[in-house]
Amino acid sequence: MGKRAKQAPISCAGVLATACTQGRRWQHGKPDSVVGRREVEIVKLLSQGLSNQAIADHLILSLGTVKWYSSQIYGKLGVRSRTQAVALCRELGLAA
Repeated sequence: MGKRAKQAPISCAGVLATACTQGRRWQHGKPDSVVGRREVEIVKLLSQGLSNQAIADHLILSLGTVKWYSSQIYGKLGVRSRTQAVALCRELGLAA
């Protein structure tokens, strides 16, 4: 099998810069964290309203893995819920 080309990760520092330029005060989260390709995929699916099980089925992951990724995303964004994560990502242009 051929090697899969790695996509550059999206830095939360870039998200922080975007938030600051939009007048949002960054109070939580980890601005030096890196959001990986899989996390971006999951955020996009979350923003489409898919359940954890539907995301797991779509990405061929276990339900527990999707929950783990979701928790990591919430921590990096400094939010406590799916709704907050989706709202913040939409506000910052990370999810359609």
